[in-house]
Amino acid sequence: TMQDHRQRQRKENDNDNNINRNGNHHQNVKALFESARMRSQITDDIEELNVNTAETRGGTKNRNAPRLKDMEDISNRFDEIVGQVAEFEEENVELVEELEGEGEEEEVEEEEEEEEEEVEGEEEANSSEMTASEDETSWISWFVNIRGNDFFCEVEETFIQDDFNLTGLSSQVPYYDFALDMILDVDIPLDSLTDEQHEIVETAAEVLYGLIHARYILSSPGMHKMYDKYQHVDFGRCPRSFCQGQPVLPVGLSDVTREFSVEVFCPRCQETYHPRSSKHANLDGAYFGTTFCHLFLLTHPELVVPKSPETYIPRIFGFRIHESSQYHKLRELNQNKRKSSKGAGGGSSDSNNNSAASKLPANNPSSAAPSSGRSKQAEPGKAASHKSQFS
Repeated sequence: TMQDHRQRQRKENDNDNNINRNGNHHQNVKALFESARMRSQITDDIEELNVNTAETRGGTKNRNAPRLKDMEDISNRFDEIVGQVAEFEEENVELVEELEGEGEEEEVEEEEEEEEEEVEGEEEANSSEMTASEDETSWISWFVNIRGNDFFCEVEETFIQDDFNLTGLSSQVPYYDFALDMILDVDIPLDSLTDEQHEIVETAAEVLYGLIHARYILSSPGMHKMYDKYQHVDFGRCPRSFCQGQPVLPVGLSDVTREFSVEVFCPRCQETYHPRSSKHANLDGAYFGTTFCHLFLLTHPELVVPKSPETYIPRIFGFRIHESSQYHKLRELNQNKRKSSKGAGGGSSDSNNNSAASKLPANNPSSAAPSSGRSKQAEPGKAASHKSQFS
């Protein structure tokens, strides 16, 4: 009917009007943002012009007056526009909130994407650095850099791979093949070993490396590396005050493992001392041997220093203690007791006077266990006295 037709036309016109109104809303909101920016710029220009006008004098002030009036008129006009836009915002609150929300959401999404990209880039860089460091770090480098192992130098893999340099070590180390593979970074079939066996292999690898190290530092490349460490005073200095901070060398009191911890040898006073740092207390002396420090000084004679003639003299109120006092007698008595205890431990019988040869030091190395690692100064004199008895 005609009425239905008219109603449909009205609805269509209303929809067209709503669409046009929404389009006008978008345009008005854009005009709002543009007007706010322009108003802030004009306000800044007016303030700057006021400052310049206040500072000027005479004709310059009159010359800027018309320009100032025009700027004020423009500012008033923009105030009217801002007021109209504010009224429009009050009438269309939902539309303005939607437009502002869309803009904020887009900014937040962009920031989140940028942060995710940065985090992914950092993770990739860190993972690549970690994998590169893991690939580059060998077992030898890791072992040498452990706290307390700074006396060691890095043994070259070519030296370890030469079977001649490892002669006789297989009988001294349990799980020798597994320990050697661990030192050379060869994959070990861990499935065939229990947790207890794996711990034994790790300990055996440390012992095996120490024994190899004792042989390596006697070679030319190993001695060169130890020379660099000696020049950098990596082994410490002599604790004796009269040696004036002389650098020391590591030395073992025995070539057999698990007998003595490492000592340091001073080339000036020619005595051995415990390392100053307690972190070296568990370091086996066999990993450096009894030969290295002396062969090192023979190889580098420029490092041999004269023995210090200065000795400590005990005094009381500035006066020396006389040699006939109990102080020196007790000292000599204690020294004689120590010598007699060493002689009793050697297994020689002093009561058997029929054979003068029984008074000679035993040739069996196990009969005279080294207690201090220091050379006996009285042995040459004893040998001379025995020779006179035979003559």
